[in-house]
Amino acid sequence: MLFFNRKDRVKVKIFDYGDHFMAMASTKECTVWNCFGTTSERAKEMAMFRLKKELNKVEKELVIKGEHYAIYRKK
Repeated sequence: MLFFNRKDRVKVKIFDYGDHFMAMASTKECTVWNCFGTTSERAKEMAMFRLKKELNKVEKELVIKGEHYAIYRKK
């Protein structure tokens, strides 16, 4: 199954394990796997949610670490 989401090409593979399904979603930049659900739609939703969460993750770099605080900046 292949579809487009926000100009990104997303490839979703769904595996049937009898009583549950596992999905895997990927783009050129990132891949998520082990997204389980009771139906194929639930597994696909979980994979898309985890992929969106991973793509929106902000990389942080530690700048200063004090005794009771830490300052980070975006990479």
